[in-house]
Amino acid sequence: MFALLAFCGLAKAQVVFDFTAEGSYSLFGLNGYSSSDSHDGDITDNLSTTSSDVTITVSVSGKSNANRMWSDGSLRLYGGTLTISAASKNIQAIKFTLVNSKWGSNTADTGTLETGSWTGDASTVVITIGGNTQIKKMEVFLSGDDTPVEIDWTSSAESPLTVKDAIAKAQQMAAAEQTNKDVYVKGFVTQIDEIAAIKSEETGERYTNATYFIADAVAGESNQLYVFRGLGLNGAAFTSSDDLSVGDEVIVVGKIKNYANLDGSTTIEFTQGNKLYSRNGNTGGDIPDPEYLELPSIARVKAAATADKQKVLFKANDLLVTYINGKNLYVFDGTDGLLIYGDFSGISTGDKITADIKGDLYLYRGLTEISISAIENLTVNSQNNAVTPQVVTIADITNNFADYENELVTIKELTPAATTWESRNLTFTDDSDNALVVRDNWTVAANITFDIAVSYDVTGFVAIYANDAGRTVQLFPRSAEDFDGDTGTIVYPDPRETSLDNPYSVVELRALNATSSSEYLQESAFVVGYIVGYINGSSLSATTAIFSAEPPAAAASTRADDPKVAASNFLLADDPTCTDIAAVVPIQLDNNSPARNDLNLADHPECLGTKVWLQGNVRKYMGVTGLHKVKHYSTDGVDFTGVESVQAETASKAIYTIAGQRMQSITKPGIYIIGNKKVQVE
Repeated sequence: MFALLAFCGLAKAQVVFDFTAEGSYSLFGLNGYSSSDSHDGDITDNLSTTSSDVTITVSVSGKSNANRMWSDGSLRLYGGTLTISAASKNIQAIKFTLVNSKWGSNTADTGTLETGSWTGDASTVVITIGGNTQIKKMEVFLSGDDTPVEIDWTSSAESPLTVKDAIAKAQQMAAAEQTNKDVYVKGFVTQIDEIAAIKSEETGERYTNATYFIADAVAGESNQLYVFRGLGLNGAAFTSSDDLSVGDEVIVVGKIKNYANLDGSTTIEFTQGNKLYSRNGNTGGDIPDPEYLELPSIARVKAAATADKQKVLFKANDLLVTYINGKNLYVFDGTDGLLIYGDFSGISTGDKITADIKGDLYLYRGLTEISISAIENLTVNSQNNAVTPQVVTIADITNNFADYENELVTIKELTPAATTWESRNLTFTDDSDNALVVRDNWTVAANITFDIAVSYDVTGFVAIYANDAGRTVQLFPRSAEDFDGDTGTIVYPDPRETSLDNPYSVVELRALNATSSSEYLQESAFVVGYIVGYINGSSLSATTAIFSAEPPAAAASTRADDPKVAASNFLLADDPTCTDIAAVVPIQLDNNSPARNDLNLADHPECLGTKVWLQGNVRKYMGVTGLHKVKHYSTDGVDFTGVESVQAETASKAIYTIAGQRMQSITKPGIYIIGNKKVQVE
């Protein structure tokens, strides 16, 4: 019966571990969060944190993805174990608040473990992580505590809940919590907000969903349930406005969420992914199971692919996972490579897997691809296998594309035709004047400035782009490190000494071309420039760079996922009117620092266009060279903010004069930079 119940309506939690709190990475003694540009939050040793009577311990993942504290304020686990122990009382329940229901095939050594919850009676619970698990908050209930209220969400198409009952149950849930199972609710359509057409970036096809309200009567009911971006009968797209009307009697099935709005209120809703079970008594008939073409090898998959989609069952057998990027999964059987697109978990680069993969097979712009509908009977046969690119020539892959499609290769001694990317593309040539387009398909090498006098060894996946003009063979690199080699190394200028009165310009700082997000190219560097905007995302690009102190789009509602101004960073340029991403550097504002408190554009939009002098550490940040751990600032180039008065305790910290000169020790009173802080030594 417990499988049918959800944890909601907390009366009292003995111990709460909130990973969404600002600076939560410090719970585990980490220096920062991990992100697409940083590994600061990676857990590389078994780490513990204790609150009150409870200790949680996160082990290393043992997978290619480290367990880590992620920049969205979540604990992301991919493998290893999560151990929860209490010192003096037994644990009776644990509630996990998840990111988008991300919960792997996890198991517990005792008690009952469900998606997002555990119940039992034990002093220690060891949860073995079986795949991508993303936790925003953990609430641990000990013996003697009030435990979470159990809400019976039992429903079916034959016995749906009323709107009034569904809302009453949902009101007992915590903010941002949603049911772990589908719920059936019957009601009448009272209002239709929109029936919106959305274009799939992957397939180019359009599908349509609807946002509307239902109640227990067509009019006069105060209890109305919000249906957010729902699909039609059997999960099909709405094809016209005639597919839904005010007054329709419907049964909606999906997950219900107590959505947390920006203003602190909540909205009870059917969350995205819901669908109509029936409309005015019509269920649309049963959809027969599709007939799948069974294919036993990648070679057979490639031979069967056409521009038209067809349902296939690919019997994957001991395939090497060569790369994962978002929804892109590359596999190799020793002879052929294949791209599989979709949602998957529990798989890492270097794994060898066996599985039944169901989905649509088609040629996407000439490239063979399976779009996943289901992965069944997945077995990871082995892990941490070597992924070694084949060394080939441009002629090999252009003349024999089918032999190398979706495979990882290295081509040596290629010369770039330009110093920078053009729309993420750059042509390289070999010594026989054969040309190849290298495409930064995943925006992983956007910060590289190439030297046209230097040759590079380029690694990437063999791809193709087909349009009306023909087809072009391309290479997709995995990172900036895929442009290395014996003859093609990227040379960066040596950092120079800087000071408050002799800082870097933005152009000078960007030219340093820092390549590591985990190591500093230079500590305690000074830079001067104008605040011209901020980054709304995890990396600098034409779409994430916002040259304004306003959100990227006007907020149309109070939904928490509406865009907002970032407080953690801003963009610096030599020109206060700059709107060119090639002429800016991102500045990371350290938590609770004077620079963040006084300059961030979310709280101080008036700072847009302000000239500032900053001090921080040079490293790769947001995908390009940037300044990290910026604490203090100056608006006149003479005095810094945030001077602290301390006695001369400086033993193990780096010491600089106010002019930026490194010192071995302090010999007289004055103002110094000690451990990246400006202090008055008496």
